[in-house]
Amino acid sequence: MVLSGARPPKAGAVEADHADVRLLPLRYVLALVAVALGCAAVFVASGRSMEHERRDSSNEAAGIVTDTIASQVSAANASFQDTAAFFASSQHVTSGEFKNFVQAALRRPAIRLIGFAERVPNARRAEFERAYGVPITALGADHKLVAAPRAGVYFPTVVSETGMGNMHPIVGFDGFSEAFRGDAMRESLETLAPTATPPLHSLRGSWQPLIYVPVLRPSGALQGFVVGIIDSHALAQTARAAFPGRADVRVLDGHRVVFSSGGDYSQAGRRTVNFAGRLWTVEVASRPSMGPAQKLRWIVALCGFLLLAAIFVLFRRALRQTAHAERLVSERTSELEERTRELDAALSDADTARAALSERNESLLELDRFKDRMLALISHDLRSPLTSIRGYVELLLDEETGPLDDDQMHFLNVVKRNADRLDGQIGDLLLVAGIAEGSLSLHRSAVDLPRLVMEAVETAAPHAQQKSIELEAACQPLRPIDADGPRLAQVLDNLLSNAIKYTPEGGSVDVRAWYEDDWVKMSVTDSGIGMTREELESIFDPFFRTEDAKERGIKGTGLGLVVVKAIVESHGGGVRVDSEPGCGSRFTITLPADSPAPWAPPRRLTTLEASSPSRTLAAQPQS
Repeated sequence: MVLSGARPPKAGAVEADHADVRLLPLRYVLALVAVALGCAAVFVASGRSMEHERRDSSNEAAGIVTDTIASQVSAANASFQDTAAFFASSQHVTSGEFKNFVQAALRRPAIRLIGFAERVPNARRAEFERAYGVPITALGADHKLVAAPRAGVYFPTVVSETGMGNMHPIVGFDGFSEAFRGDAMRESLETLAPTATPPLHSLRGSWQPLIYVPVLRPSGALQGFVVGIIDSHALAQTARAAFPGRADVRVLDGHRVVFSSGGDYSQAGRRTVNFAGRLWTVEVASRPSMGPAQKLRWIVALCGFLLLAAIFVLFRRALRQTAHAERLVSERTSELEERTRELDAALSDADTARAALSERNESLLELDRFKDRMLALISHDLRSPLTSIRGYVELLLDEETGPLDDDQMHFLNVVKRNADRLDGQIGDLLLVAGIAEGSLSLHRSAVDLPRLVMEAVETAAPHAQQKSIELEAACQPLRPIDADGPRLAQVLDNLLSNAIKYTPEGGSVDVRAWYEDDWVKMSVTDSGIGMTREELESIFDPFFRTEDAKERGIKGTGLGLVVVKAIVESHGGGVRVDSEPGCGSRFTITLPADSPAPWAPPRRLTTLEASSPSRTLAAQPQS
């Protein structure tokens, strides 16, 4: 039955609607199956990719670790050879000279000990034991020291130094009597190159390799061997730290494990390294930076399926909310236009404020320049009457107007001392004003830096003696440098004055000058009150003084270091400061220089020597 006015739907349209309803779920199912298959493929491919990536990462890590070990071994061998050359070039080496020479080498983490085993024929055994007060010993069957059996020649250790506080050298131990050590010595003498032993059980219970380097006189006679002990654990740990990722490291000497951090080395990268004639194998297994890859892949797959289900539900809901979203967009658009107009107005106000701030800054800069000009003007005006005061005081002290009694002489000396101090402060003010205006000029000439240091020390010596401060100085022979001598003297005077001023009675002040890589360096070190890290950031600001100095009532203007920095930088150099509260301070000056004269041992000056004008600072070469 058909109602009047109604048109029945077409049969084709009805079938099409039903077809859409039936096909819609099927499309979603097909999409989910396709995504599931894709996730499975990614799951399998990612596992293989991770294996290849781990293998490549292990090979890369093995290369980095091996190169680091090789460079450390090469540096250690160079240190041992330098020590051998040091012994070969000297008739007699004292323990102090040996200690000073090997200090730099012992700072390397891989070097545990450096020593010297002297060649002692059997005929000199008794003489050796009397000289050193110890018998020549060898390693017994129970790894304890016993008297060395009779032999044609011995190689007992006579001197050694270690970088570890809990490790003490054993003087008199004959390593030549032990098989592995003796073989390494013989091979080293044949090849004239550093030769290592396998990792040996030391007298202190640890396993460590030893390296021997022969020491030959210019005539070719064997003097002995330099022996070095390598800390294989520190060597491998340092190389392991060079790799940016996480990795397990194992080092093998043949089949013996030298070092191992644990882990699985079945897929490790392998390299070999020459350790002073022995072939070490380095195995490195890279570890994933995150959790286990298999669990991570399953979690990713599960999250993917859950995400697809959520997208399916949200998609159908989103279709119904599209119209509502369009209405909200229209409303938000109107609000955005209103906010845009407000933002334009705010930007206009910001431009106005920026212009006002710029004018204010320019005004402050002009005031700062006016302050510098006024400072220079006031300093000039103060110096004129001060010069007159000093002149008349000197006339009175010279008794030009008649004899003076002791009180008058004392009072005039106080006036002269304070006038001289005020004149120095005015000079600093004028120099600071000149620095601010960029008018600091230099009058360069050939400057004898050792003489300049000596004169500064002689000037500061009376002040140091008043406070019982030990004033020392040492300087290498240096060629004259192209610089402004009076300005550099002012730098040294300021640094020495500060060092003595801020050092308590009974302390020490040390001055050094040396040549380093085409640069001349000077340092002034004191044992004074020191400074904090926050104070170090402000010490070169004009008029700055530390809180500790203020509390102790130490007088000063806070301009000396400003002058020092300006003069040094105008010479093309720089100033470095190292300080800790209660541990003193060190100021290091770096200046350009020509090539230096041949090196000679530094000569130290005490306070009494510094106060004698006849002393010279330049060190003389030893005969």
